[in-house]
Amino acid sequence: MPGPLKVGVIGGGQRGLQHVEYLVRLQADDEVRLVALADPQPENLEEGSIQTRASTYRQGETKLYGSAHQMLQEAEIDAVWFVIPPNLHKGETQLATGRAIAIFAEKPQTLFYDEAAQQAKTIRDAA
Repeated sequence: MPGPLKVGVIGGGQRGLQHVEYLVRLQADDEVRLVALADPQPENLEEGSIQTRASTYRQGETKLYGSAHQMLQEAEIDAVWFVIPPNLHKGETQLATGRAIAIFAEKPQTLFYDEAAQQAKTIRDAA
């Protein structure tokens, strides 16, 4: 894959912004490009709000989305960081897998075995 890894982050809360901070630092070394950030709360996507936890973040070319599904369908990303609570996942793993987007899950994707088994099957089938 030529060039830096194009990354999206889903979740603009405290933990998600910690990941944003480190991803922004990696941008300086041309390792990654943070190209997309999704959160359903508009105030979480304001540059000043993001900078409270990710002080080096600058809006720049990062596209903002109010929906994880919209980001996964539209953004041109190589990898996605899921940083949302398990109860807020609504098929995003399957959507990312279907688009061949690499997945980093900071938290459990679900608390229910049947959902975890379906996600695992989706990932295996895509491999």
